[in-house]
Amino acid sequence: MAGYNERKRQVLEYVKEHPAVTSAELASALDLEIHNARTLLKKYSRQGLLSRSKTDPWGTRVHEITEKGLRRLKWLREQDSSGEIEGEVEEKVIIEGEEKRLAPVESKLAEISPVERLKKMAHILERLYE
Repeated sequence: MAGYNERKRQVLEYVKEHPAVTSAELASALDLEIHNARTLLKKYSRQGLLSRSKTDPWGTRVHEITEKGLRRLKWLREQDSSGEIEGEVEEKVIIEGEEKRLAPVESKLAEISPVERLKKMAHILERLYE
């Protein structure tokens, strides 16, 4: 089973290489159940990583990668090849076209209580939108 980011990278790679892909084509190519392929394509469309359009009166949808999707794919490739050390991941977030970096937080959050974790996460979100 593919991990979350690995699956996202696989989907974005495939859609980039095969524009106007349908959920059936993706399911076949990545050995997914059709409903899983539909769910992933819909989710990534809502995130702005893919564009989605109908091609016929029956509602067949095709998907293409967006600029945001290309940026995310580049980031996923970099993460895949960087060999990051577990727990020492520096978070990068792109907000309105501007990349913001967060200090490594994953290992620190694991050491504190759930209430303190929520407070820290709220603080991180505040920093993102400064």
